[in-house]
Amino acid sequence: MKRLEELKRNNDTRYFTNGKVSFPLDLSKITYASRIDLEHAMYAERDEECDYPTINELIASGSLQEKSYIKMCDIDYEKYPAQVRRMDEKQIDALLKRVQNKFKANGFNVTLEALVHNLNAWLLDYKSGYLDEANKYHLFTPCGCNPLSFRASELDEHCRDWQTTYEA
Repeated sequence: MKRLEELKRNNDTRYFTNGKVSFPLDLSKITYASRIDLEHAMYAERDEECDYPTINELIASGSLQEKSYIKMCDIDYEKYPAQVRRMDEKQIDALLKRVQNKFKANGFNVTLEALVHNLNAWLLDYKSGYLDEANKYHLFTPCGCNPLSFRASELDEHCRDWQTTYEA
């Protein structure tokens, strides 16, 4: 067993807490299947067998909460590429304006430029990111085989390796 306090925050935005014990998700050392002894703030290494509950089990029981180090907002639509491709320009503009307004209501000043960038990548079945340093957010959209969704996250020094503008 190792001490939870030895886990260091990396580029993941998630951490866990029960009010007394807090620790980051460091996927190089633990996963949701890792076994945790909250009473002694310890975790089992991957090849170590023990009877402590997993992170998933602790979350399900309410003994542990998953949190984020940074503010994020997700906007999800059940629209696949074929449905969006059938939309005319006015419908696309209206959709993106609704998305922009939802982000604004949640404290993110997401630009239409960012939304168009990510929508175009999604239509080509690319995942994408858009870094807007002026407005202090990063916008992520998964590839087009997924329902249309946008995730805005506030900028954070720990996330610089993935908070970039790209299409892949």
